[in-house]
Amino acid sequence: MKMFGIRFLYWLQYFFLISILLVFSVSGYARPMNGELSLDSPVPVNVSLRIKEISKVDAKEGTFILYYHLAYGWQGQSVTHNTVEEYTGNEAEDFLKTIWTPGLDFTNKAQKPIILNQSVSVNQKGEVNIDQYGYVKLLANYNFKNFPFDTQNFPILISSLEKNIVFNVPKKAIVFKNTSQTLTWHLRGVTHTLNQVPNVFGQGSVSQIKVSIYMKRDDLYYVTKMYVPLLTFILITCAIFCYPDPEFRFKIPVLLTCLVLISLFSLRAFSEIPPVSYFTRLDNIIGLSRLWLLVGFFYSLTVYLLRISRGEEAPKAFSKKQLIIRCAFPVVYVLFWVFAVLKGFSL
Repeated sequence: MKMFGIRFLYWLQYFFLISILLVFSVSGYARPMNGELSLDSPVPVNVSLRIKEISKVDAKEGTFILYYHLAYGWQGQSVTHNTVEEYTGNEAEDFLKTIWTPGLDFTNKAQKPIILNQSVSVNQKGEVNIDQYGYVKLLANYNFKNFPFDTQNFPILISSLEKNIVFNVPKKAIVFKNTSQTLTWHLRGVTHTLNQVPNVFGQGSVSQIKVSIYMKRDDLYYVTKMYVPLLTFILITCAIFCYPDPEFRFKIPVLLTCLVLISLFSLRAFSEIPPVSYFTRLDNIIGLSRLWLLVGFFYSLTVYLLRISRGEEAPKAFSKKQLIIRCAFPVVYVLFWVFAVLKGFSL
């Protein structure tokens, strides 16, 4: 019985010893990879951003899609091996779950970023570097006062929810590839700043990188979307007001009724101008009038064909005075519209 008690004490000592070893081992694994890293002190993070493309500019929703290459790195835990560890694909995602990361994210995102490719490397000094390729839908600060005449701002906001993160962004770390040939936009300037903004998920503030891309529609856009319709507008206007119809008064109610429907067929209004600004811009109202005149032209043509089919007499031609009076309005209207287009007036 005495021997059994002694053996029991021995086994009890072994049990406590093993328990202590397990507790220390588990607590060691629970630590982040960077054993020397302390969030109480500033953590420098080197960031570089390559803007590959900006596409699908949607002024109605106030969004655009950014194709990007984001690279960032920080000092991790010191390692003893003499080689560089690299992880790609799913291995990179699994590896990042086992270490502490700054957790960079796009603050002004409209949707969750889609990561197409991601790689992680750890060098001999313990520096962790992440290369991320993907695209994200971001919110933009469009200026609708004189849209699309004014230069538009396409902001990119990158921040981390971790405290004491210090971003290091060299001057040449922000690279933009101009894609004006495919988007009919041309670059006016790129700026970036480092700011401290309030933490929306907690107290205090967090670091933020603000990249502002300023672009404007190039001349090809105005030629194809504005001046070509202008020539068509001149021809239609002259056809309507010079048409020798003595019963012109019957056209006016139809033309005025169709005025409210013009925005549905205005290419610029349909593709870029948001609904809230349809009736707040001078050029939009002028654009609405183009459909007004177009509907009036087809209405007059239909009436004329019906008269011919019924064997009615053709209307008499206007005198020179009547012709000048009817042509004066479209000429003044065209000049007024061109002036509004060039100056970008708004009501």
